[in-house]
Amino acid sequence: MLKIIFVIKYFVVVYLLNFFWEAWHAYYLYWGYAGKSFKDYSALEYLALISRVSLVDASLLVAILLIGFLIWKDIFWMERMFKKFARAEALYFFVATVGIAIWIEIKGVYLFREWSYLLVMPIIFGLGLSPIIQLFATGFISFWILRKNTN
Repeated sequence: MLKIIFVIKYFVVVYLLNFFWEAWHAYYLYWGYAGKSFKDYSALEYLALISRVSLVDASLLVAILLIGFLIWKDIFWMERMFKKFARAEALYFFVATVGIAIWIEIKGVYLFREWSYLLVMPIIFGLGLSPIIQLFATGFISFWILRKNTN
């Protein structure tokens, strides 16, 4: 039961962090989505889009958490990265989150041209820096928040 509660809490915290990250960087670092400028979205349209993409981000991070659980047979496997630097866990989390983010950006920007960056977006290898670090940062910070509140 503790495992299920932890996964639910992780999902909620990850969703909220991603919602705020998405709301900020979508408006200030992206031109728009699907050919429509964010400046032309109504508040309701914008909130619906940000809610949807945050739900996707949260689902991806929970999947990464659960796959880690299957690998290490411990739902709190990320805890080892705080107590001692666990290379395998850290490498898995970094590669999974950054790899997924890179794929999403390549697909969205170059393959399907769903969105584009504003000039203020920091770019690394042709991809936006903010979305590349987002899943790693929000997933790691969420675990840290829950860790601090469960000890």
